[in-house]
Amino acid sequence: MHSLRHIKFTIIALIVTLSSYSQSSVSNKEFIDSPYRSEHNPWFEFKVYKRGYKNEPLKLTLDSLEQKSRKYWSRPDSLIFAQISYKTGNLELAGYYFDNLKVSYQNENEFWWNRVMVQYFNREYNSCIATITSAEPGVLERSKIYFLKKLCQANLSNLGDSKWTKTHKILDWEVDSSLLNIDKDSPEFHEKIIVPLENLSFVLQAAVRHIHAEDKVIARACFEMGLILEGFVSPTQAYIAMSLGRHYDKWDKEILENIKRVKATIIQKKYRIPNFRKYFPRIEYWRFDYQMLKEKIIYQQQDTTSLNKPVLMRQKQNETKSTFPSQLIFLSGLVLLFLALLFFLKTGKK
Repeated sequence: MHSLRHIKFTIIALIVTLSSYSQSSVSNKEFIDSPYRSEHNPWFEFKVYKRGYKNEPLKLTLDSLEQKSRKYWSRPDSLIFAQISYKTGNLELAGYYFDNLKVSYQNENEFWWNRVMVQYFNREYNSCIATITSAEPGVLERSKIYFLKKLCQANLSNLGDSKWTKTHKILDWEVDSSLLNIDKDSPEFHEKIIVPLENLSFVLQAAVRHIHAEDKVIARACFEMGLILEGFVSPTQAYIAMSLGRHYDKWDKEILENIKRVKATIIQKKYRIPNFRKYFPRIEYWRFDYQMLKEKIIYQQQDTTSLNKPVLMRQKQNETKSTFPSQLIFLSGLVLLFLALLFFLKTGKK
């Protein structure tokens, strides 16, 4: 009897072990035999296109600036103030500071880009083009400012004809068939394809940081970038660029059709479909209140009126409080009333 129980126990243990092994084998097999893989692409990959600015760094910088009176601000202080105004969306004030500071393209490149993007967002496209030409009269083809100039010119044309983007190219950059068979690891490929893509990506990153509504020019620029990526670099990166374009113009059928076509190519090649939101997160609205900036840095330094705390409630009158507890007075009154009643009752009986 004992041996029979032992045999049954051994059989059950063996069944459980085999079942666990078969399940682990199946799961391992499914993982190993997955047909989809990441595309090998060491040449160009999208970085995260940030949107909006975080509140805390802006607040800390402003807190530092307000430690000084404005008349003691240095040029770097004024430039930083203009930059923060730009980042918080006060483009008018930012433009005023940048224009009066006459920012240098050569020596203050970061601030120069802030200045020219303020002009772009304010739709001052002619001024933007003039600023670019002044900074670099012979604009190098497919440089950063070259692509920004192309966006300005496209916006100017689109102002006069809302359907201009349907019939014209934004970037003036076609897939050159003579470069299709070039070695992707060669200096020539890097110079003619990768560097221009990085320059274009820089300009688009600066634009989408502030543009949250439909924008046909940005949409078509991203779409054209996708065609270049598809032709020379990677269908997965082309999918990201075209998806970005569709985000800014959901009604453009050509963009949608090409996204479907590129997606089919990715699936056919057994590549993983990239997650668009990984590269293009949702808008990070700043909680920064520009009124704080005006009150703390401008108004308080110009206003000589002494600030008093407003009286919001009527102050209570100081009343002379009795040092004798009111509860004790009440109890004493009850005792006296009881004694008086008792006295009158006794008197009545007599």
